[in-house]
Amino acid sequence: YRNSKLINATFEKAKVDSNTHFDKTLRDEKERGEDFDWSSMVETYIQIKNAFKNRGYYDEAGNYYFREMHCRRMALGAWWKHPIELLKEYTLGYGEKPLWMVGWVIGTIAVFSGIFTATGVQCATDGSVFHNYPKALYLSVVTFATLGYGDYSPYGTVGKVFACIEAMLGLIFVSLFVVSMARKTIRD
Repeated sequence: YRNSKLINATFEKAKVDSNTHFDKTLRDEKERGEDFDWSSMVETYIQIKNAFKNRGYYDEAGNYYFREMHCRRMALGAWWKHPIELLKEYTLGYGEKPLWMVGWVIGTIAVFSGIFTATGVQCATDGSVFHNYPKALYLSVVTFATLGYGDYSPYGTVGKVFACIEAMLGLIFVSLFVVSMARKTIRD
């Protein structure tokens, strides 16, 4: 089925196995025009997903679930009208790509390390303030993980506000990662 036009095709009686291959993104979607019917593409991906899922090929079904959800988001229209859908796609891949979250975690820690380098890191023992990246990176990791050792803290009000934001992001990202991994591990 590679490079085939499959929009509006039915797969109810199709037999799929480990040798059945479709393109990750179907030709119909790749060659879309201005008036592309995203809802028909959603139905096509649902049928392919279900054909794989009914045979127990959950990883393949997951790939087409991702494409289905992408097409649903595209059918909604402009991305700025539905930013939550955009976040769901690019943070976890709708639960199908939990390792994407690792990149977001590393990026978040790196950005907040830069912010803490600029605002300063205060040592709890002597009160001295540092503006170096290694100490800021340490503070960022501890804050993201919500450990709060207390040996270093953000300096100033701005640094403390950013520490609160990073801690909240840490809670959210870890929760999303756990839910996504559970979804991948325990299939319906």
